[in-house]
Amino acid sequence: MNSLNQKALTLLGIGLPLCSLSLVLHTNLIIKLLMTFTSVGLIFWALMLTMLDAKMNKEEETLK
Repeated sequence: MNSLNQKALTLLGIGLPLCSLSLVLHTNLIIKLLMTFTSVGLIFWALMLTMLDAKMNKEEETLK
């Protein structure tokens, strides 16, 4: 597993529980929105890293 995949899994490991936690907690609306947008941002970042890794692997395969 390369470093991009490890970073993506780490971001998912933080973003997914944070998203679940923001849905469960009934606290201030501002805190709930901040947690939700932060978790969505982390999940989106993980998706971008995964897509970048797939692109790099595809380019590497074409060079061989």
